[in-house]
Amino acid sequence: CLGDIVHNNEEVARLTGNGLRVITYEQFEQLRDTTVLIRAHGEPPRTYEIARQNNITLIDATCPVVLKLQQNIYNFHQHHQNQNGQILIFGKKGHAEVVGLLGQVEGQGIVISSEEELDRIDYSRPAMLYSQTTQSLEQYYHLIQTIKERYEAAGNGDLFQYKAGKWPTALPRLPSSPHSTTSSSSSPTRRAPTACTSSISANSTTPTAVSSRIRISWRPLSFPRRNQWASAAPPPRPAG
Repeated sequence: CLGDIVHNNEEVARLTGNGLRVITYEQFEQLRDTTVLIRAHGEPPRTYEIARQNNITLIDATCPVVLKLQQNIYNFHQHHQNQNGQILIFGKKGHAEVVGLLGQVEGQGIVISSEEELDRIDYSRPAMLYSQTTQSLEQYYHLIQTIKERYEAAGNGDLFQYKAGKWPTALPRLPSSPHSTTSSSSSPTRRAPTACTSSISANSTTPTAVSSRIRISWRPLSFPRRNQWASAAPPPRPAG
């Protein structure tokens, strides 16, 4: 697996005992003709390009919500990169999901971890705000409101847009408890499935970073003690 599959040392130890080997990006770049699992956080296009070059088969467990977010960011970048726009990502710098999201825009996005970093935004230029899926929904909406007020104060209120996964683009009233929300599973207050898997091909030429075939399993992840991955032909996967 490329990086710890979950943020849980006990579970990682259990899976390692069942045959899972956790590798770093440096080790990944040295591999040839093998199989590697991509965890739910997702990966930037560069990972898929390395896999293609090194004939690595990828077992893609990227969460469908993250895949959708990657697609949204990629599409916005492709359609607006010549309009001097800014892509803002509310998230934790260096987090695997955020690294994957930045990869969709060739590292050109602005990662915002707190309100203190809003001065990095150019309020004379268009901007689209997205959020890492595990960020607080309440904090996200607070950030939206603050950025909107700054754009309006600069006389450019129409230049700011926001979106995250399948979240609505209008500001709803926040529920009193995260358990009472009626939003979809893309809400960052909800957990992704135990395993979101999609076998992909490292030799794809599709120009997006999102797989077109996703299979969701709600069973706990387990791994064979030997390399016994299914050899069925995988669907296409982009190289970036």
